[in-house]
Amino acid sequence: MLKILPLCRKEKYFTSCILPQLICGDFMQRLNHFLNFLNINNKFIHENYSLDNLLFYTEYSLKESADWIELLNHSTKETPDLVLLIKSRIDNSHLLVVIEAKMYNRTSAKKFREQLDLQKPIIEIIKGKIGIKEEDILHIGLLKDIPKNLVALENEQIITWSDILKLYPDLKENYFYKILDFAITNDKVSSPLKKGAHSQTKRKQNYFDKCSYDEIKKLSSKEGSKIIIGFTGGRNALKVADDVELEKRIFKWDYVESSKGKKNKGNWIYGDEFYQIVTNK
Repeated sequence: MLKILPLCRKEKYFTSCILPQLICGDFMQRLNHFLNFLNINNKFIHENYSLDNLLFYTEYSLKESADWIELLNHSTKETPDLVLLIKSRIDNSHLLVVIEAKMYNRTSAKKFREQLDLQKPIIEIIKGKIGIKEEDILHIGLLKDIPKNLVALENEQIITWSDILKLYPDLKENYFYKILDFAITNDKVSSPLKKGAHSQTKRKQNYFDKCSYDEIKKLSSKEGSKIIIGFTGGRNALKVADDVELEKRIFKWDYVESSKGKKNKGNWIYGDEFYQIVTNK
């Protein structure tokens, strides 16, 4: 049949359909294979999973989610591909697993690291709201091929789609296993999408310049409300971001009076407010 209708290469097909079918099949009985592979604490491993001990979300947007209304105007639009929240068997703690996946889209270590970093505010909001311990958080990067120089930081793991197949050798005749196997081994379909394969209008630059954390602190101190600084999630996300995370970022900034392009106001902070927040950390 795959010769009749070409394989779907949309990323969401693999992250919202293929992956859940493989790791959550047989009424969630396969989930423990995946969790054990991630080497999570045994107290989060259950014999059976239900709404009493598990939430499993695909394409999870905190900004578009129900409840937590007070966060909706401030949280990032970044959307992790999978979010799992698992309750402990023996106490009131919870495990949070956040997965960002790439299949065919070209990416580099730098670009993928930037995307993982953009998801950190989401993790921090959930962590703070539910009261999750730092050691019970796991941020996963799932890729077809791991870019050179991509390194997992604390509470992170980088895995591949081939790892997923290796977890379930008994599923070789399974429909979704076969689709994934075909997708990553067939030379005609496994190559990355070429630049421009998706016809998108090039966005007009909406900032004056970029600079490091130290540079933006000095600039915001000097220019104050004359400039605005881009930060996904706005003031609330900046308040919960730690210095280690901020020092890794590159910050976009612009002049207020000669502002360039279109901006989402919720993701831009006046220089004087930015400086006040970071100096009070």
